[in-house]
Amino acid sequence: MVIPLIKEVISTVMERDPTQVSIPLNNDTVARRINEIGADTEEQLCAILCDSPFSYQMDETTTSDNNALLMAYVRYRASDSDEMAEEFLFSKYLETDTKGLTIFNALSAHLQEKSIPITNILPCATDGTGGMVGRYRGFTALLKEQVPHVLTVHCVLHRHNLVAKCISPVLHESLNIAVKAINKIKAHALNDRLFRQLCQENEETFERLLLHTEVHWLSKGNCLASFCELFDSIVEYLEKVDPALGERVSSSMYLTDFFEKMNEATLKLQGKDVTLVQCMAVIHSLTSRLDLYRQSTGRRHFAHFPQLTK
Repeated sequence: MVIPLIKEVISTVMERDPTQVSIPLNNDTVARRINEIGADTEEQLCAILCDSPFSYQMDETTTSDNNALLMAYVRYRASDSDEMAEEFLFSKYLETDTKGLTIFNALSAHLQEKSIPITNILPCATDGTGGMVGRYRGFTALLKEQVPHVLTVHCVLHRHNLVAKCISPVLHESLNIAVKAINKIKAHALNDRLFRQLCQENEETFERLLLHTEVHWLSKGNCLASFCELFDSIVEYLEKVDPALGERVSSSMYLTDFFEKMNEATLKLQGKDVTLVQCMAVIHSLTSRLDLYRQSTGRRHFAHFPQLTK
């Protein structure tokens, strides 16, 4: 539908035959123009960073083919307004290790290549790996040797994920029960098909359970949310294949509500143009609500936990 409309616009506004302006481009031309646009965008960004201070965020991750990938983002004040702009600076593969010196050398080489003074970095945000935050040979320590005034901050989501991996024994046991129930269904193709058939008979809104990732709040929360939505069908199915496990799954209802509230806070901490002030407000709000939840549960009031009260 779009192409006929464009042809009509060309013939009406430009008073020209649309077939005369339909010039196809080969793959090389398109690729070359994309590269030119990318190079021009990078050149404009580097020109801004050469003359103005900026905040710097760096993250190192490992790809599926075991390559170490280093990514950098910058935030600066836009020249044409008082608003802050956030852009992707570069992405580089680390050929050998991911030590602090290797990461620092990659940053220094890129800034020197683009003629960006390293002293223009005001704050720097990293994750919590040893190569980043090591006291003596970490990336931030090496950066402070070159830029003494730099403010280094720690990604709050990193510790958030560590908590998700090391929760209390009671909550961990409840989570394990839910995971065992899900794996009981998902690990075998026959069980999965039989469970989907049961969900169809019970007229459930969906039929698939989600697996969880060990260190992610969001993954655990989504896993428990789908588990809770299909709770009745899960219990009915486990009564046939594993009655002992089916009797224990109700203990995970509290975790479903808890992880949902933690997920709400986690999502607010992420996203573009989120400032440190906004993150601090989210954290303070969360800690205040946790005190309220603790007092409410101590009085046996569970209004804040709708799944638990069902």
